[in-house]
Amino acid sequence: MSSNRDLMYIKPEVQNVMHRLITAKVDEIIPIIDLNASEIRYPILDVIGLNSMDAQILESMTQVGILEKSLYDKLLVCPTHPDTLAVTLRLYCPKCKSFDVFRMNLVEHKLCGFIATKEVFENNKLVCPSCNALIKDQKDVSFPGMWYECKACKGKFDAPTIMLRCRNHSHDFTMSDAKKIDVHSYKLNKEAEKEFYDNYILVTPLRKLLEPFGFKVEAAVSVNGKSGVNHKVTLYAHTSDTKIVIDAKTAEAEVPDQFLIAMFAKVIDISPKLAFFVAMPNVSENTKTLAKNYGIVVIEGKTLQEIMNSIVENLKSKLNLQINDQCKITVE
Repeated sequence: MSSNRDLMYIKPEVQNVMHRLITAKVDEIIPIIDLNASEIRYPILDVIGLNSMDAQILESMTQVGILEKSLYDKLLVCPTHPDTLAVTLRLYCPKCKSFDVFRMNLVEHKLCGFIATKEVFENNKLVCPSCNALIKDQKDVSFPGMWYECKACKGKFDAPTIMLRCRNHSHDFTMSDAKKIDVHSYKLNKEAEKEFYDNYILVTPLRKLLEPFGFKVEAAVSVNGKSGVNHKVTLYAHTSDTKIVIDAKTAEAEVPDQFLIAMFAKVIDISPKLAFFVAMPNVSENTKTLAKNYGIVVIEGKTLQEIMNSIVENLKSKLNLQINDQCKITVE
């Protein structure tokens, strides 16, 4: 794990973003672009209590490789008022500058070569105005192009003058003068997802659960043992007289027993009142036997909710914490 990512993971707002992405199985953080309100919002930030229009936390997570950024959209905005996103297209007559122009589609009758607008043929009940032949279907005609007509000056032209309109401030600007804004979406880096699962995924729900009982909950922290040696643990919850140590590991199938063996020395030196080894999805029977011999409680589960439920039951039975149904944490 990189030191920069490690420093980022310990921030509560980052933990909340990661927890939401993983538990809600969000594949991609997609923005909502509200042109009328001139807002670019990331709803996931609203859910965790942050400003949905401030993507700085997502950018910071991207810089250390937790998230991967992709271009989602490009917006053209007013160069004078770049904070407003309400921009529309306007077509002007190149002769009189009126914007009261309309497009006319041209139709050619293949039999006689007569060309007129689509409206001329429709108004003539699909009979060619030139040769009076009935037009049975589209095979009888072709569509060679279109032109524009200005209702103000009656002028006809191939290409109107194209301008962009700043709706909130009622003025035009050219395409070349427009300011460009890149809008991004974000995906969770798979390596970062595993790092977080192994080191931080339990922090948010356990903090909500244990802090009301006076515990301080720390993630990926070094705990000083009786020997003076510092031991890195996944999670350390403690009061003045009670210590809880948790190590967590995930695997595609069974979590190897080497991770539990590595925990033995930590437990002996730190002497917590309760030690959990969390394994997603499970461990072998041999690992369970080893854990029991060293007083380590093995917590298995395929989902975070299963693991939290098991931890809660052990906290109630082994520490006599009065956790009622209202105190239990539902993982969302």
